[in-house]
Amino acid sequence: MLSTSLGEQSVSIDTNKNLSSDGFKSLIGNAYARRKWKIEHSENDRIIGRYDRKGIVYKVEAKMGGGLIALKFLRGYGAKSTSYLENLKKDLIAAL
Repeated sequence: MLSTSLGEQSVSIDTNKNLSSDGFKSLIGNAYARRKWKIEHSENDRIIGRYDRKGIVYKVEAKMGGGLIALKFLRGYGAKSTSYLENLKKDLIAAL
C-alpha cells in the first residue's frame, strides 16, 4: 500500500504475524543497515532512521502495530520519490 495524502508518503507491510519488540527492532535495524541508514531514535514500536546523501538528510519512521509495519518520511525530511520507502519495504518483505 502506498499513500501520498497531504504530501506525506508512506508504505505499509503486512507481516502476517505478531512480531515481538526485539524482532521488530532486529528486522528494521537490518533493513536500515543494508541501505546504509543510521538509527537515530528507537522505542519499542517506533524506530527513526536517518540517511544523508549529497548534503540532504532523509528521515523515515518505522512503526509497528496490529501485524503491520508502516514506513513514512518525517515531515521536512522526505523525498520527491517513494523509492527510498519502496527499497526499505522490499528488504523487509524479503526478511519476513
